[in-house]
Amino acid sequence: MTQADQMSIFDAIPPHIPRAHRNDPISSQYAAAEGERSGRFKSNATLVLAALKARPGSTSAELAAHMGMDVHEVRRRLTDLADQRVNLARRIDPFPDMAPCATTYKRACRWEPL
Repeated sequence: MTQADQMSIFDAIPPHIPRAHRNDPISSQYAAAEGERSGRFKSNATLVLAALKARPGSTSAELAAHMGMDVHEVRRRLTDLADQRVNLARRIDPFPDMAPCATTYKRACRWEPL
């Protein structure tokens, strides 16, 4: 398989995933536009997907602690990866017998790569 045949994460994440709501403050609109323009959202999604592949079944807090990245950024990129247009990750909702998160010690959803 040639490099041209391989689909990268950059091709998989559509640029039109809404990042800010219409009624959000203008500062949120600017921050969303800057994250898209700079490519930060896509590069962070690539890092999160790589970490998720290395540690499937992790919570967002566990991944953030492992990566040294802000937990909110990890959660947002996991949501991007799980978007139905992208479909590179899947959320597993917590159930009573599920082990708690090793970082927060709470029951939390876990993630796995697809």
